[in-house]
Amino acid sequence: MINVLTMMRLLKPTFTFVLNYQRFIHLMFVPFVASFVFLLMESFYPLFFLAPTAEVKLSVNVYMFVLLGVIILYLSLSLMLYIQQTVFFGSPTDQKKFFLPPLNQAFFAYLAELLYLFVSALLFATASAYILISLLDYILPMSDKKNLFLLLGVVILLPYFMIRFSFLLPAKAAGKKQRLWDSWKMTRRISPAIALMIALFLFLPLGIAAGIYSIFQAVVYNEEIVYFITNLCALFSVQCSCILYGTYMAYLYSAVVSQE
Repeated sequence: MINVLTMMRLLKPTFTFVLNYQRFIHLMFVPFVASFVFLLMESFYPLFFLAPTAEVKLSVNVYMFVLLGVIILYLSLSLMLYIQQTVFFGSPTDQKKFFLPPLNQAFFAYLAELLYLFVSALLFATASAYILISLLDYILPMSDKKNLFLLLGVVILLPYFMIRFSFLLPAKAAGKKQRLWDSWKMTRRISPAIALMIALFLFLPLGIAAGIYSIFQAVVYNEEIVYFITNLCALFSVQCSCILYGTYMAYLYSAVVSQE
């Protein structure tokens, strides 16, 4: 049975896999260039700008915002799928010098699985929050605040259900069919530990990015350069978080399946 100690031990192969110098360059070169090019575009078409109105109003460039979302989603999913397949099946024989995110059937199947996971988690979170809020409203009437509490309940419960269904993605990368109930059973006792690992993989790269930002802020006095470097580090840290999470979940999925 998988326990917290076993999950902690899986951090070693995760970081060993990701921090291999040649593999890291192979994986991150194209995402880094894509982030660099996007930020060059953002210099000419800012993501946020002051609208030319009588009142000072901060507006969002919708087109650049959508483009940023597409780039992050495409690169993150491609990296996670490729990494998990590498953990399960080994490096491909025709591996190129740099990882090129594909647009093939496997990618779209992985994307569809993510959408299925998210929608399912959202439905379960909404249903659970609605039942809970209805019971509380029966005991302590909430009047006009019921919808607000319902929204807060969904926001709180959504990450929980996404973690409980999280094994759908590595299963898809492994070429196996998995139901929501299967993932629910597999994460029965380890979901809090998974949440802690996600927090680690999120905040560790962000912490390093914040450190780089502090260094540049201290030695570079051009605000535009500091702004560019800060955003570049932030985007790069997101991709690093994805490869850490994807690698760890592949090892964890393999460990759980081997003990069933």
